Amino acid sequence: MVWRVATGTAVYICLVVLAAPFPHAAGLTLTFPALNGLAFFFAEQPSIGPMARSMLWLPVINGSLCAVFIAGSLAVAVVGAWILIAFRPQVIAGIPESRQLPYAIICTLAGLLLVALVHFLLPEVHFTAADRSIFSWQSIDHTILSSKVKIVLFALALALFLVATAHRRVPDGVRGVLAGLPLVPFGALVSVAALNDLDTKEQQRVFENMLRSVALSPAVAIWFIYGFSRYLKSRVFVGKLDGLNRFASLILAWTLSGVMIASLSWALIAAL
Repeated sequence: MVWRVATGTAVYICLVVLAAPFPHAAGLTLTFPALNGLAFFFAEQPSIGPMARSMLWLPVINGSLCAVFIAGSLAVAVVGAWILIAFRPQVIAGIPESRQLPYAIICTLAGLLLVALVHFLLPEVHFTAADRSIFSWQSIDHTILSSKVKIVLFALALALFLVATAHRRVPDGVRGVLAGLPLVPFGALVSVAALNDLDTKEQQRVFENMLRSVALSPAVAIWFIYGFSRYLKSRVFVGKLDGLNRFASLILAWTLSGVMIASLSWALIAAL
């Protein structure tokens, strides 16, 4: 298990570094499917379908609670609400395969409508020429150090998932829920709220920036879960290249999610 946590955390660090040039995508990346992808990677093929059914609920649950936290800084209430909602029988049972595509489309359209509504309700923002650039390069060591809380929380979430699902008697529906543990997004929001070097106005600006796009964050994760799980179920991986093929497909799925986030971020900036 140790090597899985170490390898998964190393991969997550790479994702953090690659996402650093897109500061305006902070809200869109709150539910990025890093843990979801690794959960699929480590899962046995028969478990992928049942895991995906329950996992599909988690981006909506996590994204909604992140929005509640951003709007009201209700950390304890948000954590309590997640525990009460995520382990309900309806969530563990998941979404039937026949309804997964309509569900993904509805969540995407709802996200677009909510983003438009938030932009209408929040004060208008005026970006400088530098701010309008979606790229903001910074050194790798600075990126890793500034993201150390998220990295530690991700390693903890991955370790908790692996420990909790090590027993074969754990239902696949529960595995899917645990693959959506929101330690990273909730922890990231708490760390922003606790930053001493940000004044009240700057902190408000960071949260408003997240709030403008967080409604579309679940759609990215939902399409990842839907597409990647379908691919894994349809493939027959055999031989010594099994792990390599699965990992390559995971990297490709993450890359497509990243392209989607970058495109949405650019579109939102252009619309302001």
